[in-house]
Amino acid sequence: MRKYMDINYTVTQESLINGMSLALRKFSKGGKATIIAFTMIGFGLMCISLQLIWNITSECSPLFSANYFNILFSQNYSKLFIIVATFAGGIAFFVNAYKFPKGYFKKWAKKPMNQSAFGDKNITLDNNQITISSNQGNRSNITWQTISRIFQTQQFFFFEVQENNFIIIPKNAITHEEIRYIDETIKQNAQSRYQIMNY
Repeated sequence: MRKYMDINYTVTQESLINGMSLALRKFSKGGKATIIAFTMIGFGLMCISLQLIWNITSECSPLFSANYFNILFSQNYSKLFIIVATFAGGIAFFVNAYKFPKGYFKKWAKKPMNQSAFGDKNITLDNNQITISSNQGNRSNITWQTISRIFQTQQFFFFEVQENNFIIIPKNAITHEEIRYIDETIKQNAQSRYQIMNY
């Protein structure tokens, strides 16, 4: 195995947004908790709307009789508004749970201060550290001991250098030889913190 390898790759907005979204959904406790919270709130609102419909239904026989609609549209449409609002709110929270956090990262990517995250990068891996530099002149040296977790998915390598802070390498931006080298170097230096995921 080679002692080190210089790897040049390009990070696009799309690949970084997809990578950060995957990291937050799958590897972050806070991200998972947010998704669960959105789902539970959505479920609760849907249950409230269904309960309101059931309450009206129980007052009317047969179902959807003239009296049913009189109750539904009574009091200046207040009951209808509450049912529609709670149902729509539940759907909105379900959609947010499904899309989280890609919408947030799309806004983040448009800010001028974050443009240095994209573009041409160079990463060097050896048995001592990982060195990352960008075409903007930024350079970071990270020892293997400071990396808490490493994940390989079908599309990315993730190196967690701080809680919820990942270095992301898109696999479609590097060669098969470079993917194999990164995998072997990780196994040699951080095997116990390395997980290969099937997604």
